[in-house]
Amino acid sequence: MYRLNFLSFYIFIVILLGTPSVSYTRMPSGRTTATFGFGAIFGIGLSYAIKKFFSPEKFDVNLHSINVTTTSLSYKSEEIVTSTMNQFVSSVQNNSFYHPVKLEMINKKNDFYLSIKKGISSDCNNVKNITVFPRGYVRIPLTNEGASIRCVRKYFDYDLLPRTPCVTYDSFSNRGLFNFAQDLDQKALSLTIDSVNNYFESQKQNIEILLFGVCLGAMNILRYIAQTKPKNIKNLVLISPIFSAKRVAKNFSKNCFKKYTKVHSPSLVYNFYDTYFPNFDPNKDTIENELEKIKGYNILIAHSSQDFLVSNEDVYILVNKLKKHNNVNFIFCTNEQSSHGNFFHIDSIAKEINQFYAQHNIPHAKDILYQSNYHILSFPIK
Repeated sequence: MYRLNFLSFYIFIVILLGTPSVSYTRMPSGRTTATFGFGAIFGIGLSYAIKKFFSPEKFDVNLHSINVTTTSLSYKSEEIVTSTMNQFVSSVQNNSFYHPVKLEMINKKNDFYLSIKKGISSDCNNVKNITVFPRGYVRIPLTNEGASIRCVRKYFDYDLLPRTPCVTYDSFSNRGLFNFAQDLDQKALSLTIDSVNNYFESQKQNIEILLFGVCLGAMNILRYIAQTKPKNIKNLVLISPIFSAKRVAKNFSKNCFKKYTKVHSPSLVYNFYDTYFPNFDPNKDTIENELEKIKGYNILIAHSSQDFLVSNEDVYILVNKLKKHNNVNFIFCTNEQSSHGNFFHIDSIAKEINQFYAQHNIPHAKDILYQSNYHILSFPIK
């Protein structure tokens, strides 16, 4: 609706500014020529700019363009050269080599590394479980700075991810591509899961995939599971899950927009989403109505009482709908240190999540050690 209003607006601008600036001249030959003044040129240029601003961006989703990487645990001690985080991210994203980048992890009992490789890594050979981690929204500057790798690193750091190889990718946080887990997000997740399955089929190896999603990543998982019948997936971990852009707009309006403007208007925020994110289609904001299609999964949901994007009411609706046909574990965290997507430093949450892994025979942190310390990222000497 709002996009049509803006379309009408820029056409009106062209007419308003362009018409008075066009003069017609009768030539001796009888032909008529039109001369466009500055107003017409400005109007046409403005209309083009507005149209481009509100037009959906196109994106070729492939393993390279979304920076698919595999992070796996490694206990091999290698000679290493210290690197900064930015150098590390650049090394992974800008090169197609498959030599591992090593991230050293030291806790009280173990010295081991996170080995990070581009694409689906052969380090996954001979494993029975693997995690696919569609990350959530991040601040725009991080979109092209290895946000997915940084997320995986942090969730490993606090023992929230299982002790399995983890495949992740960079999703779409910039305005032109952001789409609330709709077409582009679904293509990226589907491609990643299909690539994992195809790789292991080529190795004649049976695996079980766990989907781990935070915020928008959880929404992406819910849509994918509701609309497909994926192979090799039995377990889902959903951290601060959103499942409706309209509900996000309501909570954002109440907890953020009202705070600074004194105005609480969910419809205004939702219509802003419709206008500002051209790849978001309100007609496809239907996940809430499809939740009961999800059947036969083991699901863990973690929610914070301090969450500003997901209300307690929202998460209760989600849990109750999923409980009808699934085995659901629900963690409700009242710790004031927790917030949307942030359960770091909270020992009890890590314990609950690892108990879920243990219950379903997924490799996990048997002794959860919370004082883990990561060295600066490093990679092997050639």
